[in-house]
Amino acid sequence: MLNDDSEIIDFYPKDFIVDSKGKRFAWMGEVILPFIEEDRLLKAIAKYEGHLTSYEAKRNQLGENFIYVHENNILIEALKQRWPGGEYLKPGTRTFLDYEKAEIGGTFIGIEQRYELHKDYPRPHNVDAIEPIKDNRVVCLAYQCPSYKVCSIRKYLKI
Repeated sequence: MLNDDSEIIDFYPKDFIVDSKGKRFAWMGEVILPFIEEDRLLKAIAKYEGHLTSYEAKRNQLGENFIYVHENNILIEALKQRWPGGEYLKPGTRTFLDYEKAEIGGTFIGIEQRYELHKDYPRPHNVDAIEPIKDNRVVCLAYQCPSYKVCSIRKYLKI
């Protein structure tokens, strides 16, 4: 928060409590922050949304979820059983798996692979801290969580 006169400055305290709950180090504790009132926050940021660059506006939207999985993972084995020819990786191929088959549930969608299996790739971005990829064994899939019916807690609390 850069503006001390902001209408939501109280959402950004300079001092706050760290509840260590018996932990040895402060970093292990839970930070106690004020409750953020969603309506106030949305009202305060609405006036800035029209000034975002196209890149910022795109970054500010929800996008796809991706899952990166080793080719020998049980999830990939379950997909291979369903699509023996490897079609599970073809862009647009949708496969729903439940927990019993792959220890994860949801819809897995084939996408264009950025890195091919069993190929070497140089160090990305010329960053020394990142090693080159040797014999890539990871595939990427888009992922959608399964839909669950959510019921109100009020029903159970009789509120």
